[in-house]
Amino acid sequence: MFSQRLVVSLAIEEIVTRIQDETEGVPIRTVKSFLTKIPSVVTGADIVQWLMKNLAIGDPAEAMHIGSLIAAHGYLFPVSDHVLSLKDDGTFYRFQAPYFWLSNCWEPENTDYGCVNITEMDIRKCRRMKNPQRVKKYRLIEGQSQSPVHTPSQIPRKGTKEDVEKENSFTEFKAIGAMMMQAGLMTYTEQYQEYDPLVVSPEPSNPWASDDLSFWDLEASKDPSQQRVRKWGFSLEEALKDLAGRDQFLKFLESEFSSENL
Repeated sequence: MFSQRLVVSLAIEEIVTRIQDETEGVPIRTVKSFLTKIPSVVTGADIVQWLMKNLAIGDPAEAMHIGSLIAAHGYLFPVSDHVLSLKDDGTFYRFQAPYFWLSNCWEPENTDYGCVNITEMDIRKCRRMKNPQRVKKYRLIEGQSQSPVHTPSQIPRKGTKEDVEKENSFTEFKAIGAMMMQAGLMTYTEQYQEYDPLVVSPEPSNPWASDDLSFWDLEASKDPSQQRVRKWGFSLEEALKDLAGRDQFLKFLESEFSSENL
């Protein structure tokens, strides 16, 4: 029993086959573009004219709609664009090879899944042949059929002096990295400590501990306090976060004739 998708695919493929007919179809040619040649292309206008003539379509919009459906199903694609739709102009299109038509993509059956599993088994077997030392080896115990017992592929060797030195250097490297991370965190904490309202109470009042909003009014004012100006020195990002700092930086850029960089 044919599926609905297959019926639609066969109908589209019949139209595409007629379009590509050598005698009654659309002429497929090679065109020149600057210093290169584009082989096996047709124009969108030629396809629209062919659809209107051979499918008895009176409206060009309907012909373009049918052509866009053909392109959306993958039977037709533009050469210089990635939009799968048909345009009634000189845009170049190319037909998809019949090998990739939807009618050739059948639904997988149980036998197909079996072939996939066999293929995976073959791949694993090839891997075992290439890297036998990385695969578990099994042996059969007498009197017990198909009872795998794992045996190590190789005897573990004792650590040499070079291995010990390598392990020690790696441990020292991790310790140095942890110390640098700790130092950076301490520096950041000390730098921003006075700006943390949970550690140092801000002036004139702490908005997190009271309903007084005067602190936010001071932060939003264009007349910055000394504490806000000191914070600009931490980084350019801190200066641009502050409205007053942004205005000052804009004035500097205007003096350098580069205000468009902000």
